Amino acid sequence: MAAAPVADSGHEVRRMMPERRADVSAVDLRRLLPAWARRRLALPGHRSVRPFEDIAIRASRQAGDAAVLRDDDLRGSPDDAPEWLLALAAEAASRGLGHDPFQEQLVAAAALHVGLAVEMDTGEGKTLAGAIAAATLAMSGHRVHVLTVNDYLAERDAEWMRPVHAALGLSSGHVAQSASTDERRKAYQTQIVYVSASEVGYDVLRDRLATSDADRVLPRFDAAIVDEADAVMIDDAMIPLVLAGEAPDAAHDLVEATRLVHRLMAGRDFTVDSDHATASLTDAGFDAVERALGGINLFEPEHAEALTRINLALHALVLVQRDVDYVVTDGQIGLINTARGRIARQQRWPDGLHAAVEVKEGLTVTPPGEVLDSITIQDLLSLYPHRSGMSGTVRSVAEELLEFYRLPTTGRSRHSNDAPTTAPSAPRLGRSLCTFWIAVGASISRCSPNCVTASICGLLQARTPSTSST
Repeated sequence: MAAAPVADSGHEVRRMMPERRADVSAVDLRRLLPAWARRRLALPGHRSVRPFEDIAIRASRQAGDAAVLRDDDLRGSPDDAPEWLLALAAEAASRGLGHDPFQEQLVAAAALHVGLAVEMDTGEGKTLAGAIAAATLAMSGHRVHVLTVNDYLAERDAEWMRPVHAALGLSSGHVAQSASTDERRKAYQTQIVYVSASEVGYDVLRDRLATSDADRVLPRFDAAIVDEADAVMIDDAMIPLVLAGEAPDAAHDLVEATRLVHRLMAGRDFTVDSDHATASLTDAGFDAVERALGGINLFEPEHAEALTRINLALHALVLVQRDVDYVVTDGQIGLINTARGRIARQQRWPDGLHAAVEVKEGLTVTPPGEVLDSITIQDLLSLYPHRSGMSGTVRSVAEELLEFYRLPTTGRSRHSNDAPTTAPSAPRLGRSLCTFWIAVGASISRCSPNCVTASICGLLQARTPSTSST
């Protein structure tokens, strides 16, 4: 398996201690309950959705007052009540996007505003709910980062929701991988920033290494709304973001090592473990390589670098696969983010592996990199005092969100375009079985034998109201 990718940097190291990782030190008695009981009781970390439904209802009642405001007056203040901020944001969405938010989106925004994880399926309007929550937080005086899983979503959502925030007089922007230092600094100065979590992490690492404020982008860690919270906060929580610089003095003769490794035979000279994560020389392999290098002993201290080169070349040849772990474009190696299915720009493997793959592909070898600093997504999110998130599967990771981020989870308030309708003439036969069978008998007594079956079927259908699209 390929090593974790790193970003390039040539600055001198200057570390800043990250905040302590969030955890729950107190004994959680809810863990003593069996899993089925926790699910039944909506534990752990569950908050009722009812208070946020009440806030959304009050916001809807104030929609008329917000609708008559002039464009210049459509903004709130830090002292405004949550329902009024929601009403203003909903009106801004109506003016900026041309449609009113669903009540369920207002409920989700109210829960995000106070710092909860909200479960919303794809298609239920997470983007607008997050934009409304970001607006209410910004109107309350916060600087908000809407954290996405990749650059595409950050740019798309920022452009899509910009009219909503502009209608409220709020500045917004987004940070892309290709953005310059000045562009990043300018984006982080806005009130609402759309950016992938990994980009914020790399900006933190680069700022730590910068020697002057002119080289820093200075993201402000205040409030974070995490889209696809299960993927970002749980699946990617412990994946390190690693910053690396060039080590020109560590240039190795990987060409000769690669040539030697190509002569080795799988099974005889080297083996690969069952996880396809490690390749190791056998005794026969060591003998073959040592003979090719003039009869040296690879385990002697003076030949340690030669052993390192052989291991790197073997790893690059056997474990790192083209078009799976990387692509070759315009004579350069592009790393594939296997979790996202995208090419990771400005990233490379550390500790000489990148150079070994370049030799394998017959490309110009760039100087090997060395690790300068790293941070995990979990430690990065711990820098935000206010955290909230949304996803379609939040409830399934509720325990982890509570344990690692102290982030409670709320229930869901679903929206459906299918409304139950009942024909006016349909008899109300669902009150009791006795009433139902009395009605069946009365209906049969009025029918000829040929229509008895049809009457019973009609009554059975009437007992359960049908649904139709409104």
